[in-house]
Amino acid sequence: FLLFHLSKMPMNQRKSLLLVVLYTLFLVITGCNDSKAMSLQKQFGNNFYYFMGLKYLQEGQQDDALAQFKKGVKKSDDFFAEKCLESLCQLASENEGKILAQELAKKFPSNDNRLRLERLLYAAEEYEQLLAIAENDLFKGLVAEEEPAESMYLRLLALEKAGKQGFAGEIED
Repeated sequence: FLLFHLSKMPMNQRKSLLLVVLYTLFLVITGCNDSKAMSLQKQFGNNFYYFMGLKYLQEGQQDDALAQFKKGVKKSDDFFAEKCLESLCQLASENEGKILAQELAKKFPSNDNRLRLERLLYAAEEYEQLLAIAENDLFKGLVAEEEPAESMYLRLLALEKAGKQGFAGEIED
């Protein structure tokens, strides 16, 4: 029954559900005991860093969490490396967040990562950079129908703010 419903879920929802299940399992098994955490490191391998980062965040130890996420970006499998980089983007300052979001979008091109970067660039009033993303070959392979409406909206606002002459043409299209 559960497998039937999982097969109908979009891939990103399945990944998120898997992540929640793994994290819950991690918390149940480890509690706060470091010796158990070491055995989990053996079990989860290099993906362990993401879970440890979440544990440290939950305990209010942001510096330790950042250290774990940074290790996870370098050493984890792609899925967890992306999650570590996302976490670093959320915890970083505005400038560092933009740099990390660019790295995230470059390493793991997706509409979600593109939108994260566009939001940060718009908030920083870096309209030319935001508009350049639409021309970036990295994102050309993404399915246009799945592009978030917010992404298009941010580009239109950036066109207007940058005073581009193409703004009227974009509105008419």
